[in-house]
Amino acid sequence: MAKNKMITVIIPVYNVERFLPQCLDSVLSQSYRDFELLLILDGPTDGSGEICEEYALKDERTRIIKKEHGGVSSARNAGIREARGKYLFFLDSDDYCAPKMLEVLLKNALDNKADISCCNYYFDEEDGLRTLPLFPDGSKFKELSSREALENGFSQLGFFAWNKIFIRRIFDGIKFPEGQLYEDISAVSKAFLAADKIVACDEPLYYYNRKNLQSITKKGFSVKKLDYFKASGEILAEAQEVKDFRLVKLIKRERAYHITGFCRQMSISGFNDKAIIEPMIKELRKNILLHLTSGRKLSNKLFACALCVSWNLPFWIYSKLFGKYGI
Repeated sequence: MAKNKMITVIIPVYNVERFLPQCLDSVLSQSYRDFELLLILDGPTDGSGEICEEYALKDERTRIIKKEHGGVSSARNAGIREARGKYLFFLDSDDYCAPKMLEVLLKNALDNKADISCCNYYFDEEDGLRTLPLFPDGSKFKELSSREALENGFSQLGFFAWNKIFIRRIFDGIKFPEGQLYEDISAVSKAFLAADKIVACDEPLYYYNRKNLQSITKKGFSVKKLDYFKASGEILAEAQEVKDFRLVKLIKRERAYHITGFCRQMSISGFNDKAIIEPMIKELRKNILLHLTSGRKLSNKLFACALCVSWNLPFWIYSKLFGKYGI
């Protein structure tokens, strides 16, 4: 295998034997062939390691890196250290990608001299595939500045690491925060700010698996989920510092939405730590008008209003009136 490749594909692997073959098949069948595949075995305890060994024997582009379990950020950081490619692509081991994903993303990056190249994606759900337009104005392709990318990160473009390729040098000074949820927000927002140009195409080329009920982001409430506010708070502080008031408004609106969602989960699970809840409700009250003028569901907005009145009121409303809407 040649020492250097154009793209390094980094896949953290931990207890995903059910989905892993589809993920690996989707990578190794890419129309673009000049890549290396790094499988970061993050201490799996199921058959994931054996599956990786089998695939490594079949394709010389595959390298296996073993480490003690430290979480997805730790695994990605290990992959970055070992990467030989000019570009990095982070793929989650329970997801998969279209055969031409690397080809399209790389072409868009090279043709436009972009540091980051992004694409749209599908939600792979129990009842089929679903996607949304990448841009509200219906554009199929855009060149974005760092600040435009930050704004779009709070919509369909997302701060996900997995629907993008990044030029390797961007991560010389950036790491995924270890031991923290919503790690993509912190790392990708910093990557946006470090990039000279970002491009994005509306073609869905990534398949985000929402059928894996063991995924951290799909479980019920956990205090760790409040890491979202730390990650988004970093972007908010930066936006306030440079007086980007449009971005400040957008972030505050999104934080209000997440406060509503997390409080719903808290009420269902019986979580009642006032030291955590009261500052969240206080922030929600300050930004309730931003939330009410967003495009979110009416049921979610009504739940937010109830939260602003009383913490005890939303649980009754949710259980009696709005539970069937899945707010």
